[in-house]
Amino acid sequence: MEFQEYAVQEVSALIDRLVHDAESRTEAVLAGSQREHDAALASVRAQLETQARELERRIQEAEQLTADGEETRRQLATVRTEAEKDRAEAERRDADHQRKLAAANAAAEKERQTARAALEAAEAEMKRLQAEHQQTLAAANAAAEHERAEARKALDTARADAQRLEAEHQKGLSSARAAADKELAAARAAIDTARAETKRVEAEHKRSLAAASAAAEKELASARSALEAARAEAKRLDAEHKQSLAAANAAADKERAAARTALEASRAETKRLEAEHNIHLTAATAAADKDLAAARAALETARAEITLLEAEHQRSLAAAHESSGQELVEVKAALEAAQAEAQRLTRQFDTSLEELRQEHVNTLQQQAVARTALPLDELLAVFSALASASTPSAVLTTVVSGLGREFPRVALFRVRSGRLECVNHVGFEFEGDVAKVVIPTSVDSLMTRAVNSRRTQRFIAASGDEACAVPFGGAPACAVALPLISGDTPVAVVYADDSDQLEFGSVPSELLVKFAELVWQHAILVLQRASAAQKMLAVAPVQSFERPA
Repeated sequence: MEFQEYAVQEVSALIDRLVHDAESRTEAVLAGSQREHDAALASVRAQLETQARELERRIQEAEQLTADGEETRRQLATVRTEAEKDRAEAERRDADHQRKLAAANAAAEKERQTARAALEAAEAEMKRLQAEHQQTLAAANAAAEHERAEARKALDTARADAQRLEAEHQKGLSSARAAADKELAAARAAIDTARAETKRVEAEHKRSLAAASAAAEKELASARSALEAARAEAKRLDAEHKQSLAAANAAADKERAAARTALEASRAETKRLEAEHNIHLTAATAAADKDLAAARAALETARAEITLLEAEHQRSLAAAHESSGQELVEVKAALEAAQAEAQRLTRQFDTSLEELRQEHVNTLQQQAVARTALPLDELLAVFSALASASTPSAVLTTVVSGLGREFPRVALFRVRSGRLECVNHVGFEFEGDVAKVVIPTSVDSLMTRAVNSRRTQRFIAASGDEACAVPFGGAPACAVALPLISGDTPVAVVYADDSDQLEFGSVPSELLVKFAELVWQHAILVLQRASAAQKMLAVAPVQSFERPA
């Protein structure tokens, strides 16, 4: 009864712990789901706001790119001003050298060609810079358009994800969490793409500005070098040819007029391009402002939808909590039913256990009586068989078969030339001729101990006897070796053990050993009667026993 009460208490405590753990896990799951959903919605809201700020920052960067273009144009104007000053200085020097000789005409022509090449190079560089600026502006506009498209795509994705969240919210909190994670991943991917594109456009713009600045500096240095060289040459020619520039002045005036005309045309073209650029820039800025306003409106709409989803999520959480409470009540009822069933099974188990104990006691009593009576019956049967044996060989054969009634393994060995040779056996699995089974007497075993000591040797594992090697294998619980002595010389030995015998229902080891000793003592008496004409210990008729056919 104490065990039953203890089992009932343990089952009750286990059920209480299971109920408490179930309630704790349910509350933890609901709280975790609420926190995760709130965090996901807050993250989506933060991502959308960050995306709007990123779009505004990109528009500011586009305006900064426009300002950088204006600065480049101002630098070009400064370069042109310096070139005009240098040409004015050259004209003044030409006026001072009207008396140079004809040889100076070639130098002046060379100077004019150099100036013309420098002017053409400056104009080409200006055109290239304008073209690069147009390309940069177009790339910036394309990038802005791409970013706006990405923003629209992200907002459309946000709307679609919000709608999908609203549709999938009916299926459970786990689907809402997965949708929020997916939406967050999409928003992050769009933001990463926009950032990478912005960095790429900024890097290209910086490279373009750096290249333009380097080219302008290089061109300015070349122009200055050429002017310095022209000044040195003019000074040298001024010293040598003061009377040779009259004819060159007219050509120089004509060339200067042509250069002025080309320069004015270039300035007009530059102004026209700048006006067109300003018009395009104004239109792009207006479009960007319009797209930004649309993105902001879409963002506000998405925020309103998210707020609506949050309200619906709170209602769903309340419904889920109510449903979980009802399920908890059902679980408690099921656990109470299981507790009652466990108590019933415990009572049934105690009843069955008591019946098994009683049945086991009865079985043991019956087996004790049977195991005591069985060796006595077998002993009488062996004595009866020995009474009909008329020769020593028949007596030994009867002993082997009689011991085989109780022992699973029995063997008869004769002693010859310091070794034991098998003559007959029961239960052993010897392959081939039994005469080949030979055991030297120098090998430690129960048979060799019996032969060397001329006494019966026994082994009972349960009594704590010293373990002895078994040359035939197995793990016997008991074994016995019975020597046959002729005079003072051992001539044979009988070995028997209970290896491979089932423990349940078997005869105790002490009874088996006593059974073997009684059989052997009776066999010695029978041998003495069979050899009445001779003394068993003086003559050795037993030594010539034959193996059975």
